[in-house]
Amino acid sequence: MSIAESTTPYVFISYATTDRARVLEIVDALHSAGITCWVDQHDVAGGVNWGGSIADAIERCAALVLMSTASSLASRNVRQELALAWQHHKPYLPLLLNPGAVPNDVAYWLATAQWIEVFDYPDNVWLPKVKQALVQLGLPPSVPTAPRAETLAVATVAVPAPLTPTIGREAEITDISTKLESMRLVTLIGPGGTGKTRLAQEVALHVRSCFPDGVLWVDLTPISDPSLVISTIAPVVGVKELAGQSLLETLAHAIGPRHLLLVLDNLEQVVDAAADISTLLRRCPRLSVLATSRVALRVTAEQKYPVSPLRLPDHGTRLEQMVENAAVTLFVQRAQAVRPAFAPTPQNVEVVAAICRRLDGLPLAIELAAARINVLSPQALLARIEHPLDFLGGGSRDLPERQQTLRRTIQWSIDLLSLAEQRLFRRLAVFVGGWTLESAEGVLDVEGNLDIDVLDGLGSLTEKSLVVQTEQPDGEIRFSMLETIREFAGERFAEDEQAPSIYRAHAAWFLTLAEPTAPRRHRGDDAPRFQRLEMEHDNLRNALRWTRANDPELALQYCVALSGFWESHGHYREGRTWIEDALSTTVAGPRRLRARASIDLGMLELSQGDFDLARAHIEQGVELVGAVDDDAIIDALMMLGKISWFRGEYD
Repeated sequence: MSIAESTTPYVFISYATTDRARVLEIVDALHSAGITCWVDQHDVAGGVNWGGSIADAIERCAALVLMSTASSLASRNVRQELALAWQHHKPYLPLLLNPGAVPNDVAYWLATAQWIEVFDYPDNVWLPKVKQALVQLGLPPSVPTAPRAETLAVATVAVPAPLTPTIGREAEITDISTKLESMRLVTLIGPGGTGKTRLAQEVALHVRSCFPDGVLWVDLTPISDPSLVISTIAPVVGVKELAGQSLLETLAHAIGPRHLLLVLDNLEQVVDAAADISTLLRRCPRLSVLATSRVALRVTAEQKYPVSPLRLPDHGTRLEQMVENAAVTLFVQRAQAVRPAFAPTPQNVEVVAAICRRLDGLPLAIELAAARINVLSPQALLARIEHPLDFLGGGSRDLPERQQTLRRTIQWSIDLLSLAEQRLFRRLAVFVGGWTLESAEGVLDVEGNLDIDVLDGLGSLTEKSLVVQTEQPDGEIRFSMLETIREFAGERFAEDEQAPSIYRAHAAWFLTLAEPTAPRRHRGDDAPRFQRLEMEHDNLRNALRWTRANDPELALQYCVALSGFWESHGHYREGRTWIEDALSTTVAGPRRLRARASIDLGMLELSQGDFDLARAHIEQGVELVGAVDDDAIIDALMMLGKISWFRGEYD
């Protein structure tokens, strides 16, 4: 029930918005003295007609208290409130906060009122006079109540300043700052180690002048219970819990109309508190929230802002441009912190760039790697980070424990997943170079024990920053993982008892994708399918590796299916290597399959001008197939004819 609807006598507070901070201090003092006050932005519920609520509150009030300042005496809204109170025969009590010229109409309404000087006097000077005046106006004697929540200090800035320079985020800082001008909830979302906290620090410091009532930083890392989020925010704001009132309500009243920015760092493990944050934003019309999280809050007001790793230098970038690259610059600066003499040179800068590429441009990983420069050269460091999860540890002691190694950073995210999501996450490691929804659905639940819909699961992992989603030029959505995250998933996948069946399903699915492009089925429309195989080349290689070790005959079947793709896209040497290896391990394999593979090997050798080898393998294939009407014989005879023509053997 609102104050206006209750039976408790109350006073209506009339004031100018420019005086709000001082007015709310006075209101708190009145409340502590047992005087119930109706204040517009405290007591008008969201979605309710503002003007109607004010008119109703004036009609029901016991008296109107005017917070008299130069601004309020010039305010059109205040004069309308005074006129309404006059119409309803309400008594006035003007409190003089600072002098100002009283307009004639206002002077007429206040002609018989008792003015009380408040100015900057202590409460004990003016408050007893106010209580006595209200009793004389008909209000019952007041009973002191528990003090309301403490008010915020004006222009509070409590943001931990970064201890080292922030590199490569200038555009993001400007962009996020601009979004905060119009959006009241902005969530920085990204995988662990991308620098979300650092970016939030810089943005908070950049926009502090836009929030006159303060910028406050709330670190949520220590808690894992969503119900504790509001109680973690409250002391930062300066609010204590009151008997008989929820802490959320107390906090909303304390913030009230103040123009304030709350920065909530590390929300992902308590994301279920999103509803409370949304309520706080609705109750406090000038509150803004900047959050960092590995998962979106999924509330109506949220503006998601993906935080990507640092941009990496392209291969072949000129030296002077490579030195200016953000990832390389970060490595160099952090390396110089432990080895001051370190400097980029033509000899080491490409190696540094290769280190940054191997680490996906993740700022945390780059910093952890650069810390090893005190004992390793860049070349030695690059050689050791083939498996960065094990190598990159020993981060700064003042970092949170979860960020002192790359493995702990990723584990923090995995611990927040459901068991079914963890199962899906580790099985996705079977894919190399990305995957589509279709391939994931065809591979990952062959035993029917995934216990999660693949589409829903991919959506959740994408939302939690463990999977990256990109749109291809043809509009198809493709998924992938940062390589460091995929390595972590691969370790867990190796422990999955379903891994062999998942690998087999992966091989079978991609073989189905490859088979229509075998040479004997060549048609004029093969180009789009070959492009698809090029996109899936890493997955095809992964399937070939697994089949070579676990099912050599299937590997040979793969080689036959892919030979046309290899020949068409110029992967001659790779194709020859795979076929030669498959033939050597399937000596007792099906004759027709070995014949086709031998002929296809000759086709690739012919494409590279190795005519003697090509003729030998093609003739070997013809001998193995032993049937003149087989498609393979037709292909073989055509290629033997080409070899003779190239060599000038026309007889």
